[in-house]
Amino acid sequence: MLPRPVRRGGLFRRKRKLPNTPGLRALQEKEPLKQLLHHLQTLNNQKPKPKPILLKIAPDLTNEQLDDIIEIVHETELAGLVATNTTISREGLSTPAAELEQIGMGGLSGRPVRERATEVIRYIAKKSGGKIPIIAVGGIFTAADAQEKLDAGASLVQVYTGFIYEGPAIVKKICQGLSIQP
Repeated sequence: MLPRPVRRGGLFRRKRKLPNTPGLRALQEKEPLKQLLHHLQTLNNQKPKPKPILLKIAPDLTNEQLDDIIEIVHETELAGLVATNTTISREGLSTPAAELEQIGMGGLSGRPVRERATEVIRYIAKKSGGKIPIIAVGGIFTAADAQEKLDAGASLVQVYTGFIYEGPAIVKKICQGLSIQP
């Protein structure tokens, strides 16, 4: 039996990054991830109407790990990638270290991941020859942010943190800025 999103929804997304769950880093290793995705694809392909499976990846991955992801996407015939998830990095933040310690080490999203998310998208698009569809996520608040992701090689953009801070009007603002009708 497939997880509920595959049975009912339009797509199934498997997050590769678990920033709030200590000890689960093994799920980020190449072989376990490949085995999991092969298994999901096998189950998915047994259904009368298989759903696209995308993998959401972290901005914290090295280029070597991104190369592994590209290989895994091809080998498992995934429909694409969602790049990127939250980061565990605190680089570049102005918040004092003591305050960060008190807040905890949960995943960080929004503007702090914008630049790295774009780098990851650009790297994957270039290394894959543009053959892997990429849904861009990470620090998208304006039309310029969205255009940056599209220029880097994204096929679509998805807004999370910006939507929380700006509300539904962010979609219209971004579309107008890109000269797209919402």
